[in-house]
Amino acid sequence: AHSSPTKVFLPKDVYHGVPTQLYTSLNDHGVSHEAVDMTNKQEMLQKVEESIDLHNNINSERANPATVIVWLETPSNPLCQVTDIREICQAVNGLKGKYESVRITSVVDCTWAPPCITQPLLLGADAVL
Repeated sequence: AHSSPTKVFLPKDVYHGVPTQLYTSLNDHGVSHEAVDMTNKQEMLQKVEESIDLHNNINSERANPATVIVWLETPSNPLCQVTDIREICQAVNGLKGKYESVRITSVVDCTWAPPCITQPLLLGADAVL
């Protein structure tokens, strides 16, 4: 178990089982989620930064650092929207430098495009499913 609140940012167009599991299984353990347009880097960055700033304002002593997961699914299920993995992962890595006290991780769900083809780790992803 973890001791910090976790916020997962999901694509608006994501397989329905992912947010369902987050809500039904992990909501009671301090894990929340929010849907964002992952094809719009600026929107994603704005939502993540707002969440981090809100957490930091509430927990100014930082005894309980935030954990942020940026979840990509490309192509998405069911609408097959394509997210630029490199662009989003570079943006996430930029946030890591800006918010050093926050644990930020990028996760790429490769259900429809196998990792041997998309190679998300080479594009900057922290984890691949």
